Amino acid sequence: MRFPTGEKMKRRIGTGLMAGFASFVAAYGCISVPASGAEQMPAQAVSDKAAQIERGSQAFIANGCGWCHANGGRKEGRCPQLMDDAHDDDFLMTRIATGSPGRMPSFGQSLPIEDIQAIIAYIRSLKP
Repeated sequence: MRFPTGEKMKRRIGTGLMAGFASFVAAYGCISVPASGAEQMPAQAVSDKAAQIERGSQAFIANGCGWCHANGGRKEGRCPQLMDDAHDDDFLMTRIATGSPGRMPSFGQSLPIEDIQAIIAYIRSLKP
């Protein structure tokens, strides 16, 4: 039996990771919000958003993201600046979950989706 090597193996691993991530998103990303959640007061929504940003900040720190993304993501370090990032949230979700070979580790197995969403909220809130 011959085993794939090199680029062929990388493609197979990448395909497997993407399939696993797609299953994860399908299982957890399609949970509907109860009608009462949609009718919250605006002050509560602001409070919830602030709590989500704080959770994202804590997850960013706890997972060592600042090691590569300098000044809490506000400046370019070993990796790109995250403040004012032009990528959409889906791209950021995928990049955090699956990483980028040789550039960024994947966090999809170690972080719950709520933490990844909170990190994205934190990134979107960054100011100079």
